[in-house]
Amino acid sequence: MLNGKQSWIVVADSSACKIYEYDFHPEKMRLIKEFKHPENQLKDIDLAMDKCGRNRHNAGCGNFEASDPKKNNIDAFSRQIANALDDFRKSQNHHFILISPPKMSGRIQQHLNKHVKRLMDLNIRKDLIHYNDTQLLQYVHQKTHIH
Repeated sequence: MLNGKQSWIVVADSSACKIYEYDFHPEKMRLIKEFKHPENQLKDIDLAMDKCGRNRHNAGCGNFEASDPKKNNIDAFSRQIANALDDFRKSQNHHFILISPPKMSGRIQQHLNKHVKRLMDLNIRKDLIHYNDTQLLQYVHQKTHIH
């Protein structure tokens, strides 16, 4: 668990993700990737409207099959996070800590392949995306007991 000199810290919620490289000695973090999916912050009614301003379930310009667009968007974003972790694994093979709210954590893990799952050392099911870098580093330090 958390061996070696570096690891990743992956902090995510349903609309944003930050991936940090975490050095143990000296202890520091560096943001290496950030991506956002602001559509996931929209209300369900806004997502259900098409470009014509009509509900997607009505006939006309937006005649779409009924589905949960917010759930689909969040699922696509969690898949994007899992794919980014796999890309990093292929190039650097670092272990990582996942920090995200319980539902999002489950969705991300659902899309992780077995190679990436083996690299996850810790899964913290909390919403910490709003923490600044210093707060996040302090929190991780407390949770991992690395000195």
